[in-house]
Order: sequence, then C-alpha cells, then structure tokens
Amino acid sequence: MKKLIKLYQKGSSISDTLEQLELKGAKAWKALLFSFLLTILIAVPFVLIIASCYFIYSKVMPFFWVLSALTSILILVGYGLSAVIYVKLLSIYFPDVEELKNINYGAYFLKEVLQPFSFVIILGYFAFVFFVL
Repeated sequence: MKKLIKLYQKGSSISDTLEQLELKGAKAWKALLFSFLLTILIAVPFVLIIASCYFIYSKVMPFFWVLSALTSILILVGYGLSAVIYVKLLSIYFPDVEELKNINYGAYFLKEVLQPFSFVIILGYFAFVFFVL
C-alpha cells in the first residue's frame, strides 16, 4: 500500500509539472486529437462487447450490476489511457522539452485513474444505470 501511495504522489507531481509547461500551438492540439482518436479505436471493441451484454441481461439479474461495475472501471481505465497517450504524444511532438522525457507513465496513469473526479464518474454512471436504464 505504501508503494501505491508513493506512486500516486509521484504521478501527482508529474501532473503538476505538466500543468506548469506551456505547450501551445498546433502540435499540442494534434496530440490531443490523436490521443482521443487512438483511445476511441482501442475502446470500440470493449464498447461493442459490453453493449451486447447489456442487451442480453436485465436489471433483475445480478450479473447486470457486475457488468455495470466493470463498465465504470473500464471508463476510468479509458480515461487514464487517454491521458497517458496524450502525454506520450506530447513527448514525441516536443522532443526538446526535458520534463517530458523522464515521465513515469505508470505513476501518471495511476494518478489519473484514482483522482477524486473518478469517483464522481462512477457515482454518475451508477445513477444513470439505476434511474435511466
């Protein structure tokens, strides 16, 4: 657990460093667009499988709630993956920025997945599933 906390703190310091960088211009927008598209390409097979499972199971079955939990976890993993891909593309597009060269992507992924906003996403998703579906 202590290693996890240290890794999260390291990811938080990486996030602070990235916020202080002033990377502007077409390259930053290109990295954002390509990270978004690449994340969508990676997520499409999972979305299709989960959507077909939602058509099979109803709310009354216990597996529906397990599937909902797995879906919320996959949403968070997709969010973290998108952030890591974006930072990796930034390091490719801006090779002269030293701060982008020595980033621990695992720590940054952990920080993005476990940030407090992630729990809001999970609660919002379960509220949607419970009240709308």
